[in-house]
Amino acid sequence: MSKIKKIILIIVSFFAFIIALCVIVDILDYKDNENTTKIDKAEMSKRAELLRKNTLTFEESFYTRHYNLNYIQNLEGPVKYVDRNGEANNIFTINFIDKTSIKITNSDDFEWQNLKAFEVAAERIKYGEIETIDYPFRMRGDDEKVSTELNFKYIYDFATVSDFINGKSYLFFGAINPMSNYIFTFTNAFTAEAYISILKGYRDKEINSMTGRPLTNKNDDF
Repeated sequence: MSKIKKIILIIVSFFAFIIALCVIVDILDYKDNENTTKIDKAEMSKRAELLRKNTLTFEESFYTRHYNLNYIQNLEGPVKYVDRNGEANNIFTINFIDKTSIKITNSDDFEWQNLKAFEVAAERIKYGEIETIDYPFRMRGDDEKVSTELNFKYIYDFATVSDFINGKSYLFFGAINPMSNYIFTFTNAFTAEAYISILKGYRDKEINSMTGRPLTNKNDDF
């Protein structure tokens, strides 16, 4: 690679970082205006802590899936298997309180983190350590003018998808009251992840400006 191309690449990367950082700051300002002005900081911190503890998260390269432990009866597995292509995978089974179940296939590459989260969640459920969370918040996609009022008390799962090719991201919430699915679209590939990080109590310096995920997870966030 020529010197000129290297210089151009460095300049482009620098400006991409600055833009990403500005977007995260804007998100934080939006969250402060919409939520934290209505409740004190201590209460906000407690709600964020409960969200971290009450959530079972599975991470992949371009998406994350989160489950509210209040709606889970128990967890089974994981069962490791090798598919026909020779790829190692883990199957996790989640049994919900409404008697339904789902199986999650998770690639072996992410076993170290997702397996730990699964074990911690299973132990907390087994010993009745799950607290009921009452965490109201507002969410608005970049293509919307009006915010939607939601509460993690009624959300049984939520997910983020990062589309780095098209520069977009999506945030999904599954709610039971009323029974509905909510989808929010953002014009940056990391914004959906950043929103979840913020709701979990992470500040701008603790968030990776290129992915929206925490730079380092808090001790109670598996």
